[in-house]
Amino acid sequence: MREALKGVLLAAVLGLAAHARAYPEFAREYAVACTACHESWPKLNDQGGVFRDNGFQWGNGQDRPIATDPAFWPIAVRGGLGYQMTSLSGQQTNAGPTTLETGRIGYSNLKIMMVGTIVKDVSFLIKLQPLLTNAGLNPQYPSPTAAITNPGQIGLLEYFWVRFDNLFGSGWLNLKAGLSELDLPFDQDETLTPFSPYLVYQYHPGGGANFMPFALGASQFEVALEGHDPDDTTRYSNALVQTQDDPGSALPLASPGVYAHLQKTIPIWPHRIPEVTLGLMGMAGSYPTMALYSGGPIGTPSSGPLVVSTAGASRPPQSCPDPDDCGSADTGLQSSAGGPSVVPGSAYALREFYKEGVDASLYLGDLSLPLDIEGTFILGQEDPAFVANATREALYEGGFVEADWTPLLQLTVGARWDFIRNAQQADPTAAANFLDSDQGTAFVRYAFQLPLRTALTLHLEASWRHVIGGGFDGSDFDGYLAFGGIDLAF
Repeated sequence: MREALKGVLLAAVLGLAAHARAYPEFAREYAVACTACHESWPKLNDQGGVFRDNGFQWGNGQDRPIATDPAFWPIAVRGGLGYQMTSLSGQQTNAGPTTLETGRIGYSNLKIMMVGTIVKDVSFLIKLQPLLTNAGLNPQYPSPTAAITNPGQIGLLEYFWVRFDNLFGSGWLNLKAGLSELDLPFDQDETLTPFSPYLVYQYHPGGGANFMPFALGASQFEVALEGHDPDDTTRYSNALVQTQDDPGSALPLASPGVYAHLQKTIPIWPHRIPEVTLGLMGMAGSYPTMALYSGGPIGTPSSGPLVVSTAGASRPPQSCPDPDDCGSADTGLQSSAGGPSVVPGSAYALREFYKEGVDASLYLGDLSLPLDIEGTFILGQEDPAFVANATREALYEGGFVEADWTPLLQLTVGARWDFIRNAQQADPTAAANFLDSDQGTAFVRYAFQLPLRTALTLHLEASWRHVIGGGFDGSDFDGYLAFGGIDLAF
């Protein structure tokens, strides 16, 4: 159970910074600086939020591709270079549980992003990671069942969606379909701490004993109805979701779920407390727990529980900021090394999980150089069938509080505290506080230049994490990370 927690404190590859929703092609297309849409890139300001919610359109008559210079192509590339140090306690070695310390100079994985409008009011986003076997500051180490691997990640398609904007001439009706990010309270693609994940977006009670792969922070196949008022002060998203990495079930939509998020921005006191944003979110999802099997020895039952593969990680380590970047989840298509495997499309016996939460963001000072205090609080509940030896529902809560200050257009500093608290373990034999977590993070971002075409930023970040029972031997896990490097987008 605890092996899934022996992973690295953070899957700290600078490529995670490439997740951020910062697309320099828009600066080139509209001849504006990055600060037109970013409080501190990649974090959006109010105008950037309006541009995003309008389907990457200004609404000034220049949004149609035919109005763009023929030499322009809606594509951006992002990567980076830097140095990191990590210290991880409770790691499994042939000498027993050991604290491992590493230092590495490296360059990040490359991400290619294509985004814009196909025609007026039809927007799209494609984000892919090509196969770069020698890219990555940090290997995916150590995974639950594998030794340290070489740096680098497999190619993957992270996002691919199309949105039909302003249906019937209304900003309240926009239909998006494809592989997309959920409309989270605070999108981890816009985080200013790319090496320190929002813990609550990735958490699974039970650790490695939990085989259900869904994570709020991962990309999902969804059909979403989204909308906002003209000033983007009220916005919503309602989505029909298919749980990622579903092995297939006999339903029109495998592992169906629904997600909803509502936000309201309220002006308060200009130049002192200019605005506060409040939000509500909820998720009800499902995942199969039984399946038909084939390929086993004669006499092997043809059906049974959907179990975790022992040939590979059932899913990325708890500390992974984005499951898509830490390798594809193994959803039990193979029950054991060399053993029977799940018949594709045969999974059944769906069980449910739920998440609900609130979020808030308070701006202090002038919106051009603000102090932003933000946070979210989420309650989670999962069916006992997702955890081995479980007899009751798993209940937990988690969230974070973050403060970001931009005293200069080129400089942003900030800090965040994340936490996870378990109210009830699915396995009654597990300690009540098993996997309770705390994480503290501090960062500095300094933009060397604010040109129209590119973004070049110095990024410094330090994190500490403590996980109760997260070590290989059941001891508490402590991890430390320090990073310094260059973040570049073009």
